Amino acid sequence: MAPVVKPTPIPEAAPIIKIAPVPEASPVVKPAPIAQPAPITKTTPLPTPEFAPVVKPVPVVAPAPVIPLAPAPVVTLPTPPVPKPEVTPLKASSLPAKTPQDSVPLVAALPPRDHAYTPAPQEMTTTPAKPARDTIPVIKPAPKVEDLAAITPLMTKGDAALDGGDVVGAIALYRQAVNGVPLSVVPRLKLAQAYQKGGLSEKALDEAKRALEIAPDSQPVQQFLTALDQENGTSDGTLARYHALIERNADDPAAHAGLAEALWNNGDLSGAEAEYKAAKRLAPAGDHSADSHLAQLYATQARYDDCLAALQDAGKDGYALAIKIVKNRADTLSSTIEASREAFAGGKSTREQFYDGAKTTDAQAQALAGFVARVTPPAEYKLSHLHRMLSTNLLAQEAATLRLFIETGDAKQSDSVSHLEKAAQTEMLTAQATEEKLGLWDKK
Repeated sequence: MAPVVKPTPIPEAAPIIKIAPVPEASPVVKPAPIAQPAPITKTTPLPTPEFAPVVKPVPVVAPAPVIPLAPAPVVTLPTPPVPKPEVTPLKASSLPAKTPQDSVPLVAALPPRDHAYTPAPQEMTTTPAKPARDTIPVIKPAPKVEDLAAITPLMTKGDAALDGGDVVGAIALYRQAVNGVPLSVVPRLKLAQAYQKGGLSEKALDEAKRALEIAPDSQPVQQFLTALDQENGTSDGTLARYHALIERNADDPAAHAGLAEALWNNGDLSGAEAEYKAAKRLAPAGDHSADSHLAQLYATQARYDDCLAALQDAGKDGYALAIKIVKNRADTLSSTIEASREAFAGGKSTREQFYDGAKTTDAQAQALAGFVARVTPPAEYKLSHLHRMLSTNLLAQEAATLRLFIETGDAKQSDSVSHLEKAAQTEMLTAQATEEKLGLWDKK
């Protein structure tokens, strides 16, 4: 028998490797379709707003004519007799003095001040109106004798305290006396003196002013104010005196002139001008003293147009006053030039200060020369006036040369200043000598 052939063993199949499944791709998201724009529809036009009709103003209807009515019949009733009261005649001495405003009608309440107003006259049936306040002099009652006696011990103690050097104690005692009799001048004056002794000049001036309000003619108060000015080097006391006089009598030209002089001395030139003009307005005819002061005031400010006008108002005395003004102004300018040169040479002023002063002096000297050229002298003064004109022209050249010297530093210009100064003074003296020779000097 044929041998049994064993079958060759089938090799084992290789193990099946499982392949990981491929992940499915994410589905493609299709973009959302773009929405088609809504079809444009035609808008319905808005209705035009209707405006309210313009209302025309209603025409003013003329008032209906007034139909006169027939007056009602007047029924006369019998009037019972009224007994007449007995009137006791008054004596003339008991009647009140008639005032200028007795016939002034009463008026209704005043409208606002910015409206024109014409008061309607009414028949006066009540008490006559009082006279205006500015026509009634203010009369302050005199202090009673018993009141003065009551404050005498206070003033005696105040005097003792002041003599002993206790100024504070004296002021307190005098103040009590003033409060006791406020309308007495004596305690107020003592209080003012105590304030001044304590160095309280302003309080002293205030109390003296109050004393003047009580008694404007009080000589002790006026003397105290004069002494106050001398001690303090001011014009406050003089100003207070003249203010009190004007308050008492505003139509006194001398009081206004005195106040103007005090204001001038105090440096208030505009106030002085106003008071001199008031004095001129109130002065009697032929009195040109205010014009004289105004001309000098204007000259100090180099207001020569106003000065010439004031000289014309002064009348026949105008030229004599012009001579005085020219001489005073020339002397002042010459002294100013000399003083400024000495101050600069001595190192007391800088070149800038020296130059600024020279410019001012130059302008004033030129103005003075022009003023003299515009003054028309009387026939007898023509020769002396020529010398005076030459003097002021030389002074103007002196001032201009001084300014040139400062600008250039040329020593020759400094020498010229000295020569021009002497020549100007010589011509001014010649003008005066000419007038003395002709007998005209006494007319100035």
